[in-house]
Amino acid sequence: RNVSNQNQLQAAKTKGDGVTADNQLQIKVAELGVAAANATTYKISASASMEELVANINNETGGVVKASINEEGKLVLANDTGATINVQDSVAGAGTYGDNTGFFGDGDFSESETAFAGFLKLESADGSPVRIEAGNKGLATTGSDGDLATLGFRRTTGMTLADSYSVIGAQITGPTAALAKGDLSINGVEIFDANITVDSMTKKLELINSKTVDTGVTASAFFEQTFAIDTDNLMIAETFKVNGIDITLTAKTISDLETKLNAAKANTGLTATVSGNNLTLSGENVQALTIAYEDKTAIDATMNAATTNEIAAGATAAAAVVISLADVDAQAGRTYELKVESSATGGLNQTVTYKASSSDTSQTILDALGTKLRNSNAAYQGTVANTFAVADDAGNNKADLTTAAALNFGDAKVTFGVQTAGIVNPLGSAATTYARLKLDSVANQPIKVDLGSSTTAANHAANHGFFEQNVGAADFDVNEPMLSAAGGQSMSGLSVSSASTAAAALKTLDNAIDSVNAIRGDLGAVQNRLSYTVNNLSSISNATAGAKGRIIDADFAAETSELTKQQILSQAATSMLAQANQSKQGVLALLQ
Repeated sequence: RNVSNQNQLQAAKTKGDGVTADNQLQIKVAELGVAAANATTYKISASASMEELVANINNETGGVVKASINEEGKLVLANDTGATINVQDSVAGAGTYGDNTGFFGDGDFSESETAFAGFLKLESADGSPVRIEAGNKGLATTGSDGDLATLGFRRTTGMTLADSYSVIGAQITGPTAALAKGDLSINGVEIFDANITVDSMTKKLELINSKTVDTGVTASAFFEQTFAIDTDNLMIAETFKVNGIDITLTAKTISDLETKLNAAKANTGLTATVSGNNLTLSGENVQALTIAYEDKTAIDATMNAATTNEIAAGATAAAAVVISLADVDAQAGRTYELKVESSATGGLNQTVTYKASSSDTSQTILDALGTKLRNSNAAYQGTVANTFAVADDAGNNKADLTTAAALNFGDAKVTFGVQTAGIVNPLGSAATTYARLKLDSVANQPIKVDLGSSTTAANHAANHGFFEQNVGAADFDVNEPMLSAAGGQSMSGLSVSSASTAAAALKTLDNAIDSVNAIRGDLGAVQNRLSYTVNNLSSISNATAGAKGRIIDADFAAETSELTKQQILSQAATSMLAQANQSKQGVLALLQ
């Protein structure tokens, strides 16, 4: 996978006219890691049109912020560093300027800064689907939807090998909350019907699936929740309910909890998986998880048969009483209570408690309760030498606390067990949590999820759980999608099974053709520049070669003229000498 530079692309909410005064528009840029207080401020000069405003921004920010006008005539601010752009469309306290840039809507007046952050873009290097999951499953703190949102990502996965794209929302907090008009759009189709009352998870699914022909998307329920398990909270023989099904542990281990939950899958619809000390419950088409614990009285009466739950008051006070605690009922974290009442000897009516630790056994628990009872009132300390005797009955896997007959304990009602408050719930508090909505593409295409401009985090968490998906910079819902069924980059899996999917396929083909044309245009420009460079270099080479020839090679005409000149001079000299010789011979002839 390739991760591009962090980008910022922000389009204005409405179309402005670009008429601004000096310093009316102020832009602050905070680079990554730079505090807002240390951001660089650019005060933009006055402009009389949108074109002039764009030129001023580009000139006066030195390229840190790139301004342009999109096809709708709206102002667009961008950078390729991911730096946060803060826009202030007025002079604080002036109270005279309207919103001429379009960043805050028609007639809006903003004296406070509005920050627009950058985003990360993931691109597949080999064309395979990009899947994003929360991690840290085995660590103390697991990854969450919030962690993904911090990076600007949402969960995108494949449920099967053949499934390239599934979009899974966050857990819905209010399944009865209605979807309002403008809340949600999927692949450019608004998910709203005034004739359908959406007051349950089922109704939400029905509404989304009623638009499948137009969106090319089907919806289903998907439950997933992770629990951090403290093994000290796992109690042998303790029973709790998951979606109405009893789960009873036979071992104090997380693997036993996993086994018992998976054994009940046919009835709960949930699969348990363990990573470290974290247990995840998940299930397709499961709309909710309800965790419940038995409604207990003050004392838990669901102990092992070897444990004494209650001893009725006897007729004879001077009788020994035996209180037993089974070894399997000795569990760390439980608070044990021993209560004595209805005794004729009023001083014996006492209640003592003890919270067991991981090192306690059935014998040490009864020892601790006996000691607390002995110290609770003088009636247990009298002249009786052995008020209590605690012994381990190894053969019956229990320990016994036996009172001395002389204590006159026999006419008392004795209740022994575990306090309700001392039972620790292994999966947390009793509660019902709801599923997530899962979207699957019919044509196995990336899915575009777009939220309304007025949709808040609380709103979508309650209503549908979805986040913006595959829409690029989604501020004000005006930017083109980066990847979607209606405008995606993939050419595989196109469907013409319906009018809507055929139209989407044609648009995808148009986008692909436009992309190819754009690439051809870029290549043509590069080729033209290369041809110009080659021609220019050829001219330089020819000029250099000519100059070199003129320097090295002889000028034939000049040399020929010079040769002719020299020949003429030589012939003239010879002729003159000949004439001179003839003159000499004439003189000699006369003298003879």
